[in-house]
Parts: sequence; structure tokens; C-alpha cells
Amino acid sequence: MLLSHIYDNPIAMPTGKPSILVVGNYAKNPSRVVELFKSVKDILGADPALVWYKEIQYRDVDRFDGMVLSGSEAMLSHPDTQREYSQLMAVLRRYKKPILGICYGHQLLGAAFEGHVKPLGKKIEGFRKVKLLRKDILFEGLPDSFDAAQSHSEIVESVMPGFIHLAEAEEYPVEAFRHKDQPVYGVQFHPERSSKEHPLGVKVLSNFIRIVQEAKT
Repeated sequence: MLLSHIYDNPIAMPTGKPSILVVGNYAKNPSRVVELFKSVKDILGADPALVWYKEIQYRDVDRFDGMVLSGSEAMLSHPDTQREYSQLMAVLRRYKKPILGICYGHQLLGAAFEGHVKPLGKKIEGFRKVKLLRKDILFEGLPDSFDAAQSHSEIVESVMPGFIHLAEAEEYPVEAFRHKDQPVYGVQFHPERSSKEHPLGVKVLSNFIRIVQEAKT
């Protein structure tokens, strides 16, 4: 797959499927979004659309049924990074359809909705335990505790006003959240990085696609 091809066609909508927009947030190595793109494609059975975060203000995002925000190597605790992604955060605040923020995308939602992103003081890497705190359709079919892929050194410090705390990790409290009134979700882990030994993450992506489908109907 040529990354330039999928970036050059960011508004292609799958026929007969819920239309999903994947937002690529990787600034230094944008090809890293391909893994997420392929995972969403496998679940949808059709290509999602893909747009780079810098182009988001030029796209009619409201035509899409749902949005998935990728991870990034950027550090959102830095003021320069917040300015770099300010246009995307403005879009997130006004978009009224389902959103799933993954890792850095989770932190973007935190920053966009009055939360605080801070350095953790260490790098969390590999599969780590996620503990669910309450039932939610995003985690339907998963046990109360499961292993998920992590790769980050910053976190959302606390759940934002108007959001519900869904999951925690051993090293920090906010592993997942959702908005009280809108289907807006953040997960600090990478559900697209499932493996044979740790297969449950992709179930989160599948559940989110179902959330998008149900919101559409």
C-alpha cells in the first residue's frame, strides 16, 4: 500500500458501509498509521478514508459517520505541539458523531475537552493490563481485565468534566473514557496492535464500528 495514495484520496467513502475517517497524527513517520488503517479496513470490509491532521480543517468531516484518531510520537504536553494540533482539536469539539481516540488521539481528546496531558516520567511499552471500571458497549465481549498494547510516555491526568471514567492501568488512572452524552471515546492503548497471544484489542475497534453503525441508523 502506498501511503501517498491513501493520503491523496482522503474522502473516498465505502459504499453501503458506515463511512470512517482515520486521522493520521504521526508527524515524523506518517507511514505508522497504515497498521491502524488496515485494521479498520479489515473490520469494515472496505477502505476507510484517511487524512493527515494538518489537512483536517480543509475537509468536510461532517460527511463521515465516525472518526478514529491515530497515535503519534508527538508530546502533547509541549505548548508548541498543542499549537500544531489546535485546528484538529477545534474540529473534535464541534464534531457530533462517534469518535475513537487511540493513544495520542486519546490525549488529543483530553486536551480538546479541558483535560491536562502530562509526562508520565517513563515510557510504557508492550502489552499491559487494562482494568475495566464499568460496562460499556466499547468493551462488550471483553473480560474485566485484559492485556492491550501500550506505547506512550504521556497520559491524561484526570477524566475531564462531562466524561465518564471507563478503565484504568496499573501505572496511571485514566486508561479509557467516554463523553456522558455523545459517543466520544478515548483509549490510551493501541487496539490495532493485537496479536495471537493478545487478540482482544481488535474487539474494541470492532465494537466502535458497531457504535458508528448504530448511531448512523
